[in-house]
Amino acid sequence: MQILKDNQPSWAAGAGLTYNYDGQQYPTTFTRMEYEDYIINAQVKKWFNMNNSNLSLGFNTALKFVGDNLLRHQENPSFTNFVSRNILNPNFAYQNTNYWANQLEVQYTLPAFKKTNAQLYFKTNYQNISSTETMLDSAKGLSNNYFNFTIGLIN
Repeated sequence: MQILKDNQPSWAAGAGLTYNYDGQQYPTTFTRMEYEDYIINAQVKKWFNMNNSNLSLGFNTALKFVGDNLLRHQENPSFTNFVSRNILNPNFAYQNTNYWANQLEVQYTLPAFKKTNAQLYFKTNYQNISSTETMLDSAKGLSNNYFNFTIGLIN
């Protein structure tokens, strides 16, 4: 849904449901890993138009719920045991953890170039992902924080 002001987008809001499935099989270790999850998200974005440039602020929140999962691993030589203990099992636990994520986004778009009509933009966002349950040796509520900065071109 968008709300227009002077024929320019001013507000946008949305919601969604995503279903993910991933299945992997490794022939050398006879390992099979499957997991599915559902992500419910809602977002809102506000544009501030300034002559030919604009500033936008966005917020997105999401909840992930884990569905069915399967991990079948046959212990073999000590190397594969090391891999399963330090890579496979923690990755499987991470993929099967419910979480709540919040993301804040700020983007500034410069006026269009005269020759190409392309626009340069600067975008930064911050995301916090917090587990909603205990995972292996990690407590409930433990969170990861991500920050990135992008310079891009809209053509």
